Amino acid sequence: MADKPVKLTDRGKHTLIVVVTVTGCILGILFSFVLSVLHGPYQKDSFVLADETKREKTAETQHRTGTEKNLSPGWLYYMSAAGKPCSDEMKQYFDILINQWTKGKLTDDELGEQMTVYLEKRNLPVSTAGIQSKSLCLFPSADDLPDYTKMLNMGENIYDFIGVYTEGQYDEEGRLLCYYWEAGVR
Repeated sequence: MADKPVKLTDRGKHTLIVVVTVTGCILGILFSFVLSVLHGPYQKDSFVLADETKREKTAETQHRTGTEKNLSPGWLYYMSAAGKPCSDEMKQYFDILINQWTKGKLTDDELGEQMTVYLEKRNLPVSTAGIQSKSLCLFPSADDLPDYTKMLNMGENIYDFIGVYTEGQYDEEGRLLCYYWEAGVR
């Protein structure tokens, strides 16, 4: 005698969809938590060689909202992160290249090529090198930058860098003009 297939009612289908969705969400949260616990202790804060001048706020004039003082030209954010299999020596080399690049001594193409060649000489396969410099971005203030440190620590790249530079200028709507820099090798 053959078993008859079980036919779900609309209510049964709805219940099944809810159960599967909730289970998927719970598993996703648990997986994220386990990854952060396992990966977290191995993360090191790392900073790239910043330019020699520090960003300073001056009290001479106020931003039009009155909440921010005008800024001197400089880096609002300048940090790198190394993933597997990037050694400390490799990270230091990349940090030096980044420093040269952000000072205008290397072009985007030259930086990407030098990073790729360096890794290939060490028999590390490179699937991609992404380089982007001087991309205009606007922020309500210097205090309103995204959490770039969190973004750096999320990546699975061999090496990542993010920098945000300002000349201390504002657009006609009072937003801070900045330039976004990013480099990564996967």
